[in-house]
Amino acid sequence: MVARAGWKLMRRLLRGYVFTITGIAVGVAGLVALGAMAERIVRFIEGGDRFVLGQISVAGKGMGMGVGFTAGGLLPASKIREVAAVPGVAGVQAQIMLPLNTSTSQFLTLAQELVLGLDLSTPMPNRHYRELPVRQGRFLRPGDRHVTVLGADFAASRGLRPGGRIMLERTPYTVVGVLERTLTAPDRFAIVSIEDARELWVAKDPMLLNFTLGRGDLNTGAAVGWTLSEDGDTVARRIAATVSGVNVTIPSEISRVLRSSTAFFSALLVGIGALGLVIGGLSLSNTVAAAVFERIREFGIKRALGATDLQLGNEIFGESQPGGRGGGHRPRRHARRVHQRLRRRSRAASVPLLAAPRPRGAALLRRPGRRRRGVCDGPGRAGVSRRSDSPRHLMLRAVNLVKSFPGPNAEPVRVIRGADLRVAAGEYVAINGASGSGKSTLLNLIGLLEDPDAGELWIADRRLSGASRTEKSRARGRLIGYVFQSFLLIASLTALENVALAVRYTGGNRAAARRRAQALLDEFGVGHRRDHYPPQLSGGEQQRVAFCRAVLNHPPLLLADEPTGNLDDEQAHVIRDALRARARAGAAVVVVSHRAEPARDADRVLTLIEGVLK
Repeated sequence: MVARAGWKLMRRLLRGYVFTITGIAVGVAGLVALGAMAERIVRFIEGGDRFVLGQISVAGKGMGMGVGFTAGGLLPASKIREVAAVPGVAGVQAQIMLPLNTSTSQFLTLAQELVLGLDLSTPMPNRHYRELPVRQGRFLRPGDRHVTVLGADFAASRGLRPGGRIMLERTPYTVVGVLERTLTAPDRFAIVSIEDARELWVAKDPMLLNFTLGRGDLNTGAAVGWTLSEDGDTVARRIAATVSGVNVTIPSEISRVLRSSTAFFSALLVGIGALGLVIGGLSLSNTVAAAVFERIREFGIKRALGATDLQLGNEIFGESQPGGRGGGHRPRRHARRVHQRLRRRSRAASVPLLAAPRPRGAALLRRPGRRRRGVCDGPGRAGVSRRSDSPRHLMLRAVNLVKSFPGPNAEPVRVIRGADLRVAAGEYVAINGASGSGKSTLLNLIGLLEDPDAGELWIADRRLSGASRTEKSRARGRLIGYVFQSFLLIASLTALENVALAVRYTGGNRAAARRRAQALLDEFGVGHRRDHYPPQLSGGEQQRVAFCRAVLNHPPLLLADEPTGNLDDEQAHVIRDALRARARAGAAVVVVSHRAEPARDADRVLTLIEGVLK
């Protein structure tokens, strides 16, 4: 039972805030993905920085004929020999770099997959990478043909390992090794011998055969190393000054560009991350605020239905304890202490606490001329059900009620100015008035939802104008049924639970109340919607559910604030008939409205003008 109640509460919370929770989850996932991407970019740039600082890259200048992906860039063998002869050069390795996929969506991006051809007869001249680290298998050896070593990402994307085969330009290649993950460019390389790379290049661009070039001239660039006694930037500038027709990269300048890129990406990602945190924080704050306001609204509705401070405290502390309702004696001990404090606070009150009534079943709306005991019936209590031939007695008496609210410049605005009202049991009274005339305020005073500044209020022969909060709460639950203009249904409760809520704070039998709630819903044509939540109901259906809740306890006084203001004619007729039936059953009914229809069935019609009933 406890687990089921907990799961039900969790379901309601998830349903109410599913979009916010999803948004926060997506935001957190986005931040995690953003962090992973940031680390990858930074590691990529740092790895590239280490790579470029270890060698000088030389490429041929374009010939303007669009040959290959280098747009005409060729580095003939003669230029490589000239570079090798420059003082300070320790070694030159001819290279070919071809895109595996020449689509523009991948070209020169972090996802670019490249075929790298190396002259295996010359050791790698890079100071930081004398040999690329191999995780599985081996690296290429001089004389290898139609074999390849794959970068970590290249191999993982295709599920390849040593011994596997891959097609490069319709030629099968055997995988002999897989590199360690470097988080930089080699992770996306397919490395082959330079002879194989030249074949692949010719296959991509057959027009290369039209040039009077030897196979050794088909190079896109070269990696150049320098002697230990020389500075890399100095040697690079010396090559640029000595060898014509080549492009030479200065290691420190490339490193500076990469480091500035790192700073830019870091700042960009930090900004995006901060913005994500702000948005997530605002979403969380909005969720918490919405939950708090919804909770306050629920407490207001429950107080209007008769919940006392003690009962609401019991609910709060019961929910906060392990096991909920069955979670031990601590909530009850605390509730007793709260109750004692409330009793001490209300000792000066002149009205005795209302005794808790015993519910007498789940009877439907009362029929005239027939005696039935209601929830509030019994010795000393004013019940709803009376014999039709019994004389009417006064159910409501309001004497000289006054109510003001703070206005501009701290001057009070008097809304109700000495209103007098008497309503007998079984009488239907309609109060008309223009919008803003104070009708809802008057009804709130009569319904004990607000305290008057002056005047007296009697309900069922009990003086309640000077009662304590607890006494007024109990009186609302047992003597008053309230049909609110905006329905005031609790969104986290079903239609049936909203109706049955009326008996929770009056001490009645909950099982009998649920049966009567179902009967009322059936009577008003919404029984099939018993398990639906208020947002899933139409305005007319919500109004009928609210009416069922208001009459569940057979209150001797029924108040309705604009009960048909939001309904169409057919639905309004159903509510008007129900109000009249309550009056025939013996209840005192007071309806306030700015429309004329509710007054047609009334025994008396009053008008509220300038805060006075006339």
